[in-house]
Amino acid sequence: MSYEVSEITAALKLEREARGFTQRELSERSGVPQAQISKLENGQADIRISTLVSLSRALGLEIELVPRKHVPAVQAITRSNRPAAGQRRYSRKSEELAAAVQASQFAHTTSAAEAAIDSRSELARSALEAAAGAASISALETSALEAAAGAASISALEYVPTKPAYALTDDDDE
Repeated sequence: MSYEVSEITAALKLEREARGFTQRELSERSGVPQAQISKLENGQADIRISTLVSLSRALGLEIELVPRKHVPAVQAITRSNRPAAGQRRYSRKSEELAAAVQASQFAHTTSAAEAAIDSRSELARSALEAAAGAASISALETSALEAAAGAASISALEYVPTKPAYALTDDDDE
């Protein structure tokens, strides 16, 4: 079985698109000029081996020389291990969505924590003011107890799960 140059460049283009890379991104990753990548993908230039190696590695692929009699077996293995292009795009979108959900949860947790800290800071300030005006130790104790009672009446932080939304639970293993 022999490959035509056009089959190799078409396979590189399919892999680039499956990974969601533009020609510019592939150029930056591989060091091959974008114009050269465009010409190769459009069949307007022959590919040099050094260019093939650079593009392949930037796409996470390796080039291996395989005896002809083993080519069908190698192709069957690579086909069975390669997810479809749609699956890769879905996976990438899922990762982006999970990151957005996690960032949203963090922002919600942070704003709730800041509100609780602000209210507790106000209580501490009022306790210090009361203590400054206290004429005796017993008055200081009374103002401290009043401040503590006020702090105890503040509701606890709202529960926000710290586990990422996309994490698996123990039940998922079964």
